[in-house]
Amino acid sequence: MIKDSELRGRVLQKYYDARGEAGMIQVPRLTDEIIDRDTAFRISTQLGEHGLIDWKPSQTLHVQTGLGKITADGVDVIEGTKQPPFAISVHDHRVQISNSSSIQVGTGNMQGVTISGERISIAIDRSNASQVEKEEAKSILQKILGSPLLSSILSGLGWTGD
Repeated sequence: MIKDSELRGRVLQKYYDARGEAGMIQVPRLTDEIIDRDTAFRISTQLGEHGLIDWKPSQTLHVQTGLGKITADGVDVIEGTKQPPFAISVHDHRVQISNSSSIQVGTGNMQGVTISGERISIAIDRSNASQVEKEEAKSILQKILGSPLLSSILSGLGWTGD
């Protein structure tokens, strides 16, 4: 069963997504595979009581319905610039990254990277290090490649040893 805090976040997100539209949105637009009409009405009433939406409830032929529109406070809660006045779980899955490298989004992500011994050797040769430092680095690299334990570990990390 989904918690009310998650339902509040989901419904408030729907109001947020419709914020550019003229007028208010009706309860039936808030329904989906998880939120039925009664739940949308109940959650909208809660959001309205806390000032996150402008809410105009109504009842016709024993059907509860209403019209709502997100307020500035509701926008701030969704955008994360204001704490909600009661428990709301807002899940923002959007990610924007610019002018960056070596960024990991999320946890436990794997990226296929192949590390080549030959490429490392070429990079050592092209470096600005002294010849002695280059030879020492290549010697260390050869020791690593010659170790069965390190070779096994590195191959699991994408090392080709070429």
